[in-house]
Amino acid sequence: MQVYEKLYTIEDFEYLLHQPENRDRLLELIHGRVHEKVPFALEKLYPPSQNSDNE
Repeated sequence: MQVYEKLYTIEDFEYLLHQPENRDRLLELIHGRVHEKVPFALEKLYPPSQNSDNE
């Protein structure tokens, strides 16, 4: 048994982008495959500095 992966056209991808459930998702089309991008939180790399004057 073979499993085939659906490859999307730009028209398919644009249709997916305009669906209400995808409104808040970051999607991109790469070589016919839809990938969801994960938002990168800068706060994890650069946390707000603690102000020592408030202690």
